[in-house]
Amino acid sequence: MRPDFHEPTLDPLFKHLMSHKAIRNSLLTAILNEEISDSELIDGSLNPFPAFKEIRSLINDSKIEVLMQSIEAIPVQALRERQHQDLLHQALGFIRKLAPYYHDLSAAIPSAERQTRLDVVCKSSYGLINVEIQIAPQDYWDLRILDHVCGLFHRQFSRGFKWEEFETNAKVSEKIMRVVGVSLFVKPPIYPENVEALLPWYKVRAWEDNELKRHFRLCNQEKNPESFRPGIEFFDFNLEAFILLHAKHGLDAYPKVLCEWLDFFARAHTKTVADIEASDYSEPVKQAYELIKDLPPDLEEQYKESLIEREQISHYIQGTRALALAEGKAEAKAEIDKVKAEAASQLRAEKGAIAQSLLKRGLALDEIAIITGLSLAEIEGLQS
Repeated sequence: MRPDFHEPTLDPLFKHLMSHKAIRNSLLTAILNEEISDSELIDGSLNPFPAFKEIRSLINDSKIEVLMQSIEAIPVQALRERQHQDLLHQALGFIRKLAPYYHDLSAAIPSAERQTRLDVVCKSSYGLINVEIQIAPQDYWDLRILDHVCGLFHRQFSRGFKWEEFETNAKVSEKIMRVVGVSLFVKPPIYPENVEALLPWYKVRAWEDNELKRHFRLCNQEKNPESFRPGIEFFDFNLEAFILLHAKHGLDAYPKVLCEWLDFFARAHTKTVADIEASDYSEPVKQAYELIKDLPPDLEEQYKESLIEREQISHYIQGTRALALAEGKAEAKAEIDKVKAEAASQLRAEKGAIAQSLLKRGLALDEIAIITGLSLAEIEGLQS
C-alpha cells in the first residue's frame, strides 16, 4: 500500500514545493534565521554563455576541429602568397591566429553536458540563494557547492562593470547581492581520502552521526575570527542526523519551525494524514504536506521516474562497491599467489645449490634428500 505522502526529497517534488512562494519563504526563513517575506525564483543555469549556443555547436564540430588543425599547419608565408581578395586574406590571417587557441576557446564554453543547472535559485532581501537537495551521498560536495555559489556570485559582475557604481549607483544592491548555498543531505557527503593526494589543501572533516548543521562564512583567522568577509555563505543540513536526534529527543536547541521543515524532508513519507491533522505545524508546512499527498498526473509520472533513477543510483553504488571489493580480493589473491610462487622458486634454487655442493663432496643421495628436503629424482636431475 502506498504511503499517504510522497517523498519530498525527490527532485520533481522538491522543485514543485519550492515554486510555491509561501512554502519557499517559510523554509528560507527557518534555514537562514532571518525573516524572508518575499522571494523570486530565477533561472538556475550556471551557464554564462547562453548567447553562444550556435558558436558552441560550431566549434565543437569535429570537422571544424580538423579544419582548425589544418589551418594551424599552414605556414604564415603560404597564407601571404595566396592570391585572394583582401577580405578573404584578412579572414585567413585571423583564423591562422585563432587556430592555436581553438582548444582554449572550446574549453571556455561549456558543452551541453556541462550546462550546470541548480535545484532552486531564488532572490530575496537576503541575497541570491541556491538551494540543493541531495538524495545520494555526493563525492567532493564542498568543491561542487563552492563552484555553484562562486559561479552565481561571479555572474553578477557583468562585462564593463564599474566599481565606482558602489558609490554612485543607488540601485547597485539590486545588481550585486550576497550569495548563499543551502544544502539538504538525505545522506551526508563522502570525502574520498585519495583527493588529498591530488589536492593537498583539500582537508575536510567527515560528518559525525549526530551532526545536524554546518554554517560557513569567510572569517578573519588572525586577530578577529568574528570579522567576516561578506558576500558568500553556506548552510548545510544532514537529514540522516535529524532522524537520529529526533529519536533521541536531541533537538531542543533548534528552532521549532526549522525542525518542522527538516522533519518534513526527512520523514514526511513515513507519516499518515492523521499525524498531520493532529499536529500543530505552521500553515506553510501543512500546505507542503498537502502538496505531496495527491499529485497531478504529470508530476506523478515524473516522481515515478525519479524513484526509478534513485534505485538505479543506489544499485549502481552498491554494485560498484561490490565489484571493487571483488576485484580487490582477486588482485590481493593474485599478488599473494605470485609472492608465494616467487618464494617457492627461490627456495628450490637455494636447495638445489646446497644439493649440488653436497654432491661434489660425495654425500649419498638419500642423505642429501634428508638435508635439503628434495626428492631423489630432483637430486638425480642435478647430477646430469
